[in-house]
Amino acid sequence: MTISYEDKRNEHPLNQLRKHDTAELIKKWKKMFNENQKKAISLINKDALEFPTLFTLSKQIIEKKCKHQLNDRNKMALSHIENVLHGADLGIHKVKHFTDQHDLIITTFRWILVTGAKEFIIPGYLQIIDSAAIQMLISYQENVLKETVDLVFYRYRHQSQNHYLIWAIFESANPLCLIFISNYLNSSNHMESSLARKLLSFIPGLSSAKTNQQALIIFEEWFEENSKYLFYTGQTNDMSPNPVPFKPLLNAKYLGKAVSSKTGETIQQLSPYEKQLNINFNKLSHEMQQRLSSYSLYLRRRHRPQWMSWIKSPVQQQVASIN
Repeated sequence: MTISYEDKRNEHPLNQLRKHDTAELIKKWKKMFNENQKKAISLINKDALEFPTLFTLSKQIIEKKCKHQLNDRNKMALSHIENVLHGADLGIHKVKHFTDQHDLIITTFRWILVTGAKEFIIPGYLQIIDSAAIQMLISYQENVLKETVDLVFYRYRHQSQNHYLIWAIFESANPLCLIFISNYLNSSNHMESSLARKLLSFIPGLSSAKTNQQALIIFEEWFEENSKYLFYTGQTNDMSPNPVPFKPLLNAKYLGKAVSSKTGETIQQLSPYEKQLNINFNKLSHEMQQRLSSYSLYLRRRHRPQWMSWIKSPVQQQVASIN
């Protein structure tokens, strides 16, 4: 019978000691190191070791000057701890190939998050977790968006800090984060649904929804209508208590052209006529742009042949058709 990775982690003696008593872990590992250094290092280098265990023993490892005996994952994790807490070098090896270093960093950060993200040890520990998640999302653009959103809500339930993680989620400029947040709108946990409403409060009508189910419906309708045209505004919880991180680009919605969420530029090239339409559209009031883009989307979805004829008419004629 195959033992799962989680079972191996649960059975690792150092992980078990940490979960029972961190002080006892430190005491017994130091005794083991003094009596049988090879065994003490071997236990730390086992694949099933959890990051919180390494973190708990990090001071002792540094004091014993045995970092060089650790495997590459643990060396990198220790360097990450020192980098966050003391501003030390991350531990990049200048001789090794960049690809190898990149893969090691990603593997190490993922291990840190998988085995240690939901632990609460000391205040500095959360900074280490946040830094790993933020670098994965922003610097290395790894697909940990859902895990980071889930961690935000886990922290919120436990009344722990989540400010920097929320910043990183929106700074990723990926509209999919809104879907992951919306999964909590209909949660039976009031704290979770309240946070989801707060983070999505920039969506028209969502804050005033009477029920969680209604809030979810409002989100789904809005996202279905605008997802291809959303761009990241750069507004985060650092800038405003009520940021609007994503907005639909109305001229793209009007023309039916998908946009890059990071740049706000249309992905598809515009024809000379569409460019002129775009210029004339931008001269309209914001209210009229909203109305015209919504009508254009409606017509394009429901009566495409009619839309293809309508979109070729002058903008002022289009305005007259909806007044």
